[in-house]
Amino acid sequence: MLIDRKKILAALLCFSASFIFCEKITFNPKTILIEPEKKFNFSIEPLVGIRYGTIGEYVFFKTCATQKEYILSYLEWDTKGLIFSGAKLTRHWGNKSLSFFYKYYFPRSDCGNMQDNDWAQDYFYGNEENFTGPTSSEVQTHFSRHSNRLNEGYSIGTQFSFQLYRNNGFSINNLIALDLESISMTAFDGYLIYGNHYSAEFSVDKYYYPYQSENSYRQTCRGDGIQYIQNYIFSWLGFNLEYSPHKSTIGFSASFAPVSFAYAYDNHFFRKRKTKSFMLGYLKTYKLDLYYKYNFTERFALKADCSLLKSVIARGIRYSNDDYDVNKLYQHVGNTDMDGADTKYVEYTVSAIIRF
Repeated sequence: MLIDRKKILAALLCFSASFIFCEKITFNPKTILIEPEKKFNFSIEPLVGIRYGTIGEYVFFKTCATQKEYILSYLEWDTKGLIFSGAKLTRHWGNKSLSFFYKYYFPRSDCGNMQDNDWAQDYFYGNEENFTGPTSSEVQTHFSRHSNRLNEGYSIGTQFSFQLYRNNGFSINNLIALDLESISMTAFDGYLIYGNHYSAEFSVDKYYYPYQSENSYRQTCRGDGIQYIQNYIFSWLGFNLEYSPHKSTIGFSASFAPVSFAYAYDNHFFRKRKTKSFMLGYLKTYKLDLYYKYNFTERFALKADCSLLKSVIARGIRYSNDDYDVNKLYQHVGNTDMDGADTKYVEYTVSAIIRF
């Protein structure tokens, strides 16, 4: 299920409020008084935007002959044309800032396709004795394409930034951030093409022809087929560069995630199979951000932003419930199978900045 965003939102709001509503004070040695700082130290930034990208769902397996790992299954979920809105709150004091953001992705009946690809030729016969058929983990045996629907999604996070250098309108800042994202989708309708079995030729009846061959069959699908929910937690380290000539500001940020955690839920309705996966990814996940801001007044500005995120494949273990028994616990699948998840997207955002 989706992680409870209401509880997370309330916790982060309380945490941010301790900084937002705390006045920065300065010491005046002449009057020996503690005086509040007068400069703007809080901003609110309502925003709206659109996302284009894909989400990946993987199953890894080891070949029966060599124990070399390969991709057994890959599902690619489009996240195209996702409309979102939200807000960002920022508290400034001195050369430091703390920000908090929330984005909600509106349900959409068509956000692209979901493509399901399997390389199952080496999977089923496994350790069968007396099997003499050809083996290959590179032959794609199953393919299906379905329409994709966004059920719900949100992103939430916080960032701390510290200014390292500033001169003549140019500044360098470092940043530490933590983001959580949750996306729920359902694949529906569409078609499938599966390679036929070699059952007449070999003792094992689950050796497959390639799906792109005369020995395959095609079937039309109707209704909801698969639901997939991907939850990601990213920890970020990075830097930000800004140049502010006159009323304009041009900025660029780059961050990488030392560690990312993914929790995914998969529900195959027709097979009556549900799985949960817990996965970790290390390094090679990065986020880039390019933006332009125009300050109409000291209190009001407009901003246009383009951000790109690409994650490494997080990998981990799977727990399965194959018969929809509500009283049955999810069972660990085993050491031969390993699940994976990744995400990549580009987001375009416009926002207004109001300073207090």
